[in-house]
Amino acid sequence: MALTVKPPINPLQSVSQPTFHANHSNISISLILASLAVLLRPTSIITFLLLLPFSFSLTLLLRAIIIGPTTLMVSIALDTLYFQRPTFPAWNFIRFNFVQELSVFYGSMPWHYYLSQGLPMLLTTHLPFSIHGLASFPISIYTFVIGGVILAFSTIAHKEARFISPLSPLLLVFAAYSISRLPKRIKRIVVLAVVVLNAGLAYYTTRIHQSGVISVMHHLRNDIPKNGSVGFLMPCYSTPWQTYLQRPDVDAWKLSCDPPLT
Repeated sequence: MALTVKPPINPLQSVSQPTFHANHSNISISLILASLAVLLRPTSIITFLLLLPFSFSLTLLLRAIIIGPTTLMVSIALDTLYFQRPTFPAWNFIRFNFVQELSVFYGSMPWHYYLSQGLPMLLTTHLPFSIHGLASFPISIYTFVIGGVILAFSTIAHKEARFISPLSPLLLVFAAYSISRLPKRIKRIVVLAVVVLNAGLAYYTTRIHQSGVISVMHHLRNDIPKNGSVGFLMPCYSTPWQTYLQRPDVDAWKLSCDPPLT
């Protein structure tokens, strides 16, 4: 929630009782955006619940009581109008992932996945600096939110690094603080090394790594005869499919990854 906070001397200083300046317009806009975020991705509510103890006020509560249900009803009305039947996508998301636990169909990971794999993939060369920055401020709103989100997602069997990607701005703030504390000469070397290494990683992951599945789509787009057919005996979601093929005349088929909804 983008409430106006009176910052401490150090922007990462632990803040147990922050001073909020009640700007009613900003609070309403923040609550509307928060409601939309939760509707688009219900797990976003974890972040807002973790922030609630630090931002709770009577003004916030009263506006949340009005804006939250209103946004929800508008969403249900629009989806129902489009599908011509009562529709609530957020409930379908919750039922699929938590009630029926069908997300496990796409893989389950150990409890330490985000610590051992998710954060390294998300932060790459910034990881050691983020860890040092977090260790410098073990008790703060920011470390509380980061730790709480990671802990909450770690309890879910199906895990993906992208689930914690909203934490990257906060984690990079801690990394920047860590780097800023280095001696000037070492800091220049570290910044240059981080830029060069990440540029290399970006080029490799976007231009070389698993590029064959995209190259083959360009080849098929130009070489398949009109009204031809092609089948993909490959792991699910290996190719970008019609977004790259762009041949509606081609009878294309692939192995199904549909979850066992029944």
